[in-house]
Amino acid sequence: MKGKILSFFVGVGLPLAAILYAATPSYSQSSLGLVRDPSSITPAEIAAAKAALGKSKQESTFNNAKVDLAIDSAKFVTDSNTTSFIETKPEKSPQFSRYENIIFSQTLPSAFYEMQGIVSADYPLKSGDNLELSLWGAVEKQFALAVNNQGNTFVEGVGMINVLNLTLGEAEKIITKKLQSVYAGIAQGRINVNLRTIKLSPTKVFVMGAVHRPGGYDLPGNANAFLALYRAGGPDPRGSVRNIIIRRSNGDSAKVDLYDFLLKGKKVGESLLRDGDLIFVPNAGKLVKATGAIGRGAIYELKDDESLSDLLAFAGGLLPNSDHTISLWRLNDKGAPEILDPGPARDFEVKNGDSKTAKVFQLQNGDSVFVFASSRPNENIIKVSGSVLYPASYSLTEGMGVVEAVKLAGGFTIEAYKERIIVERMNADSSFRYLSDDSLGTLNLKLLPNDNVVVLDSRVLRSWRNVSVAGYVKKPQVFEWQDSLNALDLITLCGGFLPNARKDEINIERIVEGKPSTEVISLSLKDSLSVRANRNLLLEPGDRIVVKIDTAFYEPEIIAITGAVRNSGFYAVAYHGEMLGEFIKRIALLDTSAYINGGRLFRRELTTTTTTTTTTTTTSYRINVDLANILKGKATDIALQANDSIYIPYTALTVNVQGEVISPGHILWQKGWDIKDYLKAAGGLTINGMPIARKIIPE
Repeated sequence: MKGKILSFFVGVGLPLAAILYAATPSYSQSSLGLVRDPSSITPAEIAAAKAALGKSKQESTFNNAKVDLAIDSAKFVTDSNTTSFIETKPEKSPQFSRYENIIFSQTLPSAFYEMQGIVSADYPLKSGDNLELSLWGAVEKQFALAVNNQGNTFVEGVGMINVLNLTLGEAEKIITKKLQSVYAGIAQGRINVNLRTIKLSPTKVFVMGAVHRPGGYDLPGNANAFLALYRAGGPDPRGSVRNIIIRRSNGDSAKVDLYDFLLKGKKVGESLLRDGDLIFVPNAGKLVKATGAIGRGAIYELKDDESLSDLLAFAGGLLPNSDHTISLWRLNDKGAPEILDPGPARDFEVKNGDSKTAKVFQLQNGDSVFVFASSRPNENIIKVSGSVLYPASYSLTEGMGVVEAVKLAGGFTIEAYKERIIVERMNADSSFRYLSDDSLGTLNLKLLPNDNVVVLDSRVLRSWRNVSVAGYVKKPQVFEWQDSLNALDLITLCGGFLPNARKDEINIERIVEGKPSTEVISLSLKDSLSVRANRNLLLEPGDRIVVKIDTAFYEPEIIAITGAVRNSGFYAVAYHGEMLGEFIKRIALLDTSAYINGGRLFRRELTTTTTTTTTTTTTSYRINVDLANILKGKATDIALQANDSIYIPYTALTVNVQGEVISPGHILWQKGWDIKDYLKAAGGLTINGMPIARKIIPE
């Protein structure tokens, strides 16, 4: 028993799945429902979350908003909560959302209200606003004013002035007039008065109707309807942006059309909100989709008096390549699809901002409009392709022939085949025919619109044979044969010889002309790959250069020895096939506590697999040897190989007991002890270890 390590493992009477589950790292705090402390969230994490939220909003699209004009794949979707649009499912067709969704999903809140430093004169004052009154000229003074909860502000020398619901400009006029009784220079123009806001009181408003997040919101003091809608997530897929209603606490009301601001650039009146305002977003009356050769493909909301020309204007107008007619998809009363023809697209174009110039065609809710792009053939364009310096499309001039077209494209490249130039011409039935000319302009074939002048590559036309390099070079390759090709040049391009290659001689395997056989030509080299080496090793098409192995080459075989030796390390065998016992006696300086009987030999083999790429795999395994008797000459020895490793352990006087015992670990070996003795020394079995232990160690 001396020197051996024994290991016991006493199993648990539990299912394996339960053990694995308890040890799974993913069973973390998150799976227990624990919530992260909000104070630990970093600004970078908040910014990333906002970016992800903005992207998800941008990518969201209106239900049933896909458009395609393929009749055979069209289908119709109806929903009581959404507008019905004709929908198809072509491959990778773009999805369109309402135009205003882009604004509300991307824009920052600051884009929807004026900065506090530039509050306009029409701002309505309210309780909680902080103001600054400035006098300059003959008198220079500054007063800090505050509007109290009754709407009054105290002005030195004048007293309390009620400014509630007055605009900033109106309050300045009243205060200026009252100050004239204190400062006579104001009426004489010697003293100037200015009233401006320092800090605005928040505005409490309510956003209701067809918005994503209806409810009450506290907004900056100079907020407008745009900011309120932004905070509410914007209109939902059914919400209107053309008839937004603002109801005041005093009973007044106003309507806001966001298209005036977003598409027409108009400053919308009644935009600043007041405490208690209710912003109500009703359902949209008419939603129409516009796609095709227009500026902005999207879904737009139209008012009752707006027609197809207004839709095209909202969509950015017609593109220069728009052509032919407009295709209009509509569901009839029975829910079946219809395609209408309103007429040529240009008839509905608004010119110079005058809507009277455009034809009127009324649209219905759910219509889908598609503007065709021109697919007419070019009338004055030719194409020059192939082996010219500047292949591209060019303008066709009167009387232009093949010669002029090639010159226009910069002329021939070096590899151009000049003896025959091909002209590809389309027939009336869309088939092609091919005409030919040459660089000398023998015919100088006159070109027609959409002709393609093709200059061929001489390398492609010629029937080439390859030559190859194989054997003991770093990167064996195949080359295209050329005149005066030298074998040494190709070997050099392959990275040169491998260390075990024969460098004084190569073989050339050459096809025997007229016979189904190959001859091998052995060529001697001088000075290896230097320029001074043979220069007459010219190749013929189909030659195969083979670099042979140097049979006298020997690469040292390195063996590792570790463990209870005083000179652990890597050593080369004395000769190929040196035996394990000889190597140990020659190299190893054994430690006094070395356990020779436990000596082990490990072998590693490399396997190379070549498919499209070369893959090398390593296989390691242990070879059982009786090292003690090998050293005494009483056991069969084994020859060492490169990458072998020898391990000689130290003498160990412990027994390792693991598993379901009270005190698992190493226990000093005692002569005559059996398993029960070592289990007792480890504190005995646990309750879970009892059932299995009884089967292994009967009582």
